Order: sequence, then C-alpha cells, then structure tokens
Amino acid sequence: MRIFLFFLLIQITFNSNLIANEIDLNDPYFKLGWKNLNNSTNKSIEIPNTNASIEIVDSEIYLDTKEDIKNYEEYLYSEETSIDDISESLIISDKEQYYTIKARYYDDGYVTTDRFKNFTSKDIIETFNKRKSDSMKKITWILEPTLTENKVSNYGYRVNWPEGDVAYVYLSNILGRNGFLQLKMTLMGDGNENDDFFNYYQSIIEEISSTVKFNDKFRYSDFAQGDYISSYTLTNIIDGSWGQGVATDLTNIEAYCLVTTGALKKAGITEVDYPRFAGKVITFYITDVKNEIIDISSDDDVSVLSGMYGIQDIKNFQKLNISPSDPNTYDVSYTNIIELVGDKATDKVKYEYKNKLVIKEGIPKILFAKIDQTGLSFNKWNLTLGCQDKEYTAAEKQKAKKFASSNLLKGTNGEPPPYFFKLAEKMKELGLKGKDIQTRNLNTKNSNETKETKVANSSYSIFIEEDFDTVLFLNKTGGSVSFGGRKLIDGKIISYGGYEYFKVVYDRNDNKATTFIQPASMSKDGKMESYMKDGFQVDNFIWKFDVRDDDQIMISSSPEYLKQLKAYEASDTMFSISTLTDEFWYAGTFKLVKNLDDLLEIYNNKKTTYCSILKEKFIQDGFNTEIQYIYKDYLDFNARKNINC
Repeated sequence: MRIFLFFLLIQITFNSNLIANEIDLNDPYFKLGWKNLNNSTNKSIEIPNTNASIEIVDSEIYLDTKEDIKNYEEYLYSEETSIDDISESLIISDKEQYYTIKARYYDDGYVTTDRFKNFTSKDIIETFNKRKSDSMKKITWILEPTLTENKVSNYGYRVNWPEGDVAYVYLSNILGRNGFLQLKMTLMGDGNENDDFFNYYQSIIEEISSTVKFNDKFRYSDFAQGDYISSYTLTNIIDGSWGQGVATDLTNIEAYCLVTTGALKKAGITEVDYPRFAGKVITFYITDVKNEIIDISSDDDVSVLSGMYGIQDIKNFQKLNISPSDPNTYDVSYTNIIELVGDKATDKVKYEYKNKLVIKEGIPKILFAKIDQTGLSFNKWNLTLGCQDKEYTAAEKQKAKKFASSNLLKGTNGEPPPYFFKLAEKMKELGLKGKDIQTRNLNTKNSNETKETKVANSSYSIFIEEDFDTVLFLNKTGGSVSFGGRKLIDGKIISYGGYEYFKVVYDRNDNKATTFIQPASMSKDGKMESYMKDGFQVDNFIWKFDVRDDDQIMISSSPEYLKQLKAYEASDTMFSISTLTDEFWYAGTFKLVKNLDDLLEIYNNKKTTYCSILKEKFIQDGFNTEIQYIYKDYLDFNARKNINC
C-alpha cells in the first residue's frame, strides 16, 4: 500500500520534475554512507537501539550509524560535530532530496495517553506560542495532532520568522512499551505553498510512521503491571514542554522551599539547631502522572523536615483542595513514618509526618510540615515555609540565616528534645553503615505495609574516555541521601586492560610530572602541545598508581584536581586530562555519563568496559548522582535491555 501511494503522490505532485532529475553518484552528498543507494529494494530495517523496525522503499536511502549521521550533519552545516551530540538513530531521505526524516528514540518509559483528550489543538498551539523563542514570529497548525488506535500521533506546524521566512515541521510520535520513537521532517518555504504541497508531505509522514513496528514484547499493547511509567504525557511531548513550566498539561513541578530562622523559631525548634537548617532549601520534584513526590535536596539535613530519606525514598501523594476554576491550583499532601532505634533495642523513637505543599496556578507557594515525635519523648512541630518554582539566590539564603539572639551567640546550655535534632546525624550514621531504615508510606492501601529502603554508602559520577576503554570515577561522600554528593573523595582513572603510555607516565613514585585539565575543544588536533595549554596546569598534583590484573589505576585526591573535575561535571563539558614526564606523555578525553543513553553507548561500543564498571565495589555500594541509580537499578536496566555481563 505504501509503495503504491508513494509513487502516486510523486506522480501527481512533481510529475516529470522527478523523472528528469538524475542522481549524480559522484556528488559528495551520496558518499556519506547512504544505504539502499545501489541495488535499491523495498525492505524493512531495524532502527538501532529501539527494538523497532521501519519500512524503506526503493526510492529512499538511509543512514543508521552515529558516525554516518555525524558526517551528514558536518556536511550539511559545515561545522564540526561531536558524535556525543548525535541523538538520532536513523535518517531517511528520498534520493531526489525532497524530504529528509530524522528518527530519535526516547527511552522514557510507558507514555500515558488518557489525558490527551482533555485538551484541544487550540490549547496546544497556544502553549507553542507562549514557549516560542523571541526570534520566532508566530506558530500555527498545518496538521492538528491526532492519535491512532496503534498509538501513533502525527502533527505539523508552521513557523513564521520576522524576516519573512517560513519553516514547516512535521512530526510523528510512535509509542512503545518502554519509550517512544519520534520522526521529524523539517521543510523551508516562502509561505506561498499550496494544498498539493501540504497534502503530499502530510501523506509522507503518515505513511512512513504507519510502517514503524515495535518488536514483540516491546509494543505499547505489551504493557504489564510493574513496567516503568513515564512522568510525561503525550501532550507534554507534543507541546515540547515535557510537563514543566509553561505547559498545556502541567504534570511535573519542581518546588524550592527556603528554611528561614523565623520559621524555625515559630515552629518551636530549639535555637541551637538554627544553624543546621536555616538558609537551606528543601527541593521537591512532583510528578502528577505517577502521583509521586521526591525530595531531591542537595543537603541531607533537611530530610528531617521533609520526612523523606533521600532520592530513593519516593512517596505517593494525595491531591486535595483542587480549585474548580483552575486544575493547577491544589494541595499535595503526603505522609510518612520514620522509626529509629538507638544504641539500645529499647531506645525507639517514631516520627510521623503529615506534610502539605500548596500549589497555586502551577507554582509552589507554601509548605506545611507537621511532625509528631513519640517514643522516648513526645514533641510536635508545625513548620511553615515559603516556596517557589526557581532556585533561591545566595543573598536570599544568607538572609534566611539571620536571627538576632544573644543566647545563640554566647552558646546555650539548653538541650534540644531527645532524638529529634539528632535525627539527621542518625540517618547519616545508619547510611554510612549501610543499614536499612524502615519507612512506612501511609498513602498505601494497607497502612501496615512496610518497605525497606537501602541507603547507598557513597556516591560517584562516571566519565567515559572517547575510546571507551578508560573510565574516570569521581567519588564522593553522602550516598543517595545527598543528591550530588557533599564532599569529593578522589578522582580515579582506570584503564581497563591497560595502556602502555598510561603506565609509563603514571607508574612512578616521585610524582614528577606536569598535569593539565582543559576543555576538550582546545585539543582536537592530537598534538601534545594542544593538550597542554597555558593556564590549565593543575597545581600540586599528587597521585598513586596501582595494577589490578590487566587493569591500570591512577588515583588522586589533590584539591585542585578534584575542583577541576567538579567544575566539568557541573557544566557537563567534555575535557581532557594530560600528563607530561621527562620522557613520555599521556592524554585522555572524557565526557560525563549523564543519562541512560550514555550508559547504553558504553555497552554498545565496548561491552567489556561496561561490565567492568559494574564489577567495581564502589559502584555496587554507591549511588550514581547523574543517573540516580543504585546497583539494583543497573541490574534492572540490564534486564530491560537484554544486557548480559
């Protein structure tokens, strides 16, 4: 059916123009690695890393490797492109280059569609125009969004630019069990295109998207209880908001609640504990689709106030007091119980939390934290904090700490109520010992249901070297209760399988060498001098070298070294590390492993490196601050991706 319609449309729309347009195979464009160029056939091909296939007709060519797609981008835009920036899995084009379709897979889980019917095309296009950049004049529909029985959503829009140029964008989202495939076709015009033009390209996107088939057990209809559900809805994907900020369907909210000295005083919290909490921010992530609230605060002390023990301690919430005139005005109510045991088995204390976050017009406004302590002693605290949807400035945090108290300045002999103000230390102590803390979520169907939350002992970030055989681990304290880690421990580079120049440079006891850390963009020509630019030398770099079977390990805790690594982690910038001795030099280029695509990329490029990473003891005991994985999550990921180590 697609072949017939395809040729019929070409005949009607372009008639003899296409027939007369011969292909020059010597054109550099056709030397980019296109497949189906010679001996062209109609066939179904696998889309890399998607568990899905798509049909190709004999008049189409395609690129299906990152390297070929990188070369295509560089040819098209005459700019060097990093292969790490390539997100597409496939590019399809007709040989006459009347259209090009880019395919990208989003591994974001099972996308729900039940809320899609709650919104009109007018609602969505209004969001487009609210979110558009200042460089765009107006966005209008050329194909309003639809959703087929097979869970395929096609749509298209027109972008008017101030200079008079016009762009037409057609998209298709094909939903699967574990994520969705997006097809995108972009065209340029002058605004005078007729109905034949739009009918032709609408048919192209609809026909090609209809041929996408997810493999058995990966289809949308294969969803099973327990599968990961995306926090994004179909509407979130279509309007490009991902459910945050200006969105047609506001599903994801970040809330920042500032702890002030005044609020602590009003709640009756002892003065001696003001420095522990004042000026710190409780940060929540709320997902309406999954009915979950998460404490993602950067300081684990505030867990005492939020009642959630770190990033892994997710709570379900109840949506209360929904405004009849504004669905984005409501209260997020959650409860929790934390039970702790002291040095003696009989020393038990229980903290019951009944907290409520007030959302008004989609913006978090107030947090009411009600904490009830029972056990060795009985206390109650009612804390009220102001909240907003953006981070607080350093000045605002500093102001929140201010409180005039002669007793506090001189010190106090008064003791805080037993256990409560030691709760943060107790949590940390238990976490560092790798113990389990019992938490009970009172929103579950059975209020007696108890779950064990395993707390990671430490945290880390992973940086992969561009050849995929060397890995840099930035190790930190804090585990999963400290989102992002609190203190840097060391930076460890492991060359899996070993490398001659790595060994001869670092296998020495005198530390007599010069080391540089600089942006990767400064050292692209491969020459030694380009890796060692003035101003990027690491002062007082001290390291230790070790050999483990065939692996070679360099580890350093030098402050300047760790400071530089932290900066590149924070900015998500590729960088190089190079070291020069009196005889040899070594350089490696690293990038942050920040998501599951990056993780899968390691496996696809070098399985042995991927598996070696998971064998590291600190990986099995620690918490990945970017991907937010503990070791069990890696095992679940491997199972989903059919990875065997």
